[in-house]
Amino acid sequence: MTNLKVIFDQLGDKYFANYTVNQKPTYVRTQKGYYNHRIMPHFTESVISKLEKKGCI
Repeated sequence: MTNLKVIFDQLGDKYFANYTVNQKPTYVRTQKGYYNHRIMPHFTESVISKLEKKGCI
């Protein structure tokens, strides 16, 4: 097992890069809006390996 420090921002960027391939542009724009305004404010600069379930509820 490797000890990678993947930051939540990086994971989100990779997800959307792969996710946009087969989706309508308007749907992707809507999902990115939710992600940027509702999810990212809570997890900016968070290391994925250090996230706990109780911190995500």
